[in-house]
Amino acid sequence: MRISKIEFRLLSLVYKSSHYLNAFTVYRKLKLSFSEFINAFNKLLEKEFIESIDKKIHITAKGNKFLLEKKNNYLILVEKIWRKVPSEFTQNCIESNEFYVPRKTLLDSRQFKNK
Repeated sequence: MRISKIEFRLLSLVYKSSHYLNAFTVYRKLKLSFSEFINAFNKLLEKEFIESIDKKIHITAKGNKFLLEKKNNYLILVEKIWRKVPSEFTQNCIESNEFYVPRKTLLDSRQFKNK
C-alpha cells in the first residue's frame, strides 16, 4: 500500500506526538493548505491508519505498523549534491609535521594585530 508524502508527514507527525494530536495543531504544523490537509486526512481515515476521536487525531495499530515497516522507504538518505565540495576546492590533508603558513586576513584581528 502506498501513501503520498503529505500523508506520510501527517502520519509521522501524529506518531511522534505521543500517538495523538489535536486536528488543528496537525494542520498548523504541516503548513499545508486546508484542502491538502483534508484530502490527506480523509485518505488516511479510509485506509484506517488514523482515527478521529473528540477532535483529536489518533494513530491506529495499523497506521503504527505501516509507519514502522515503511519509514525507511521514505527516509532514505538521498545524496545531497549541494553538500559536495567541488574537486577544485579540495586539497590534501596537512600532516602534523608539515610547514603551514596561515593567511593573515583569516586570523582573528583581536588576537593577532598586524603591525
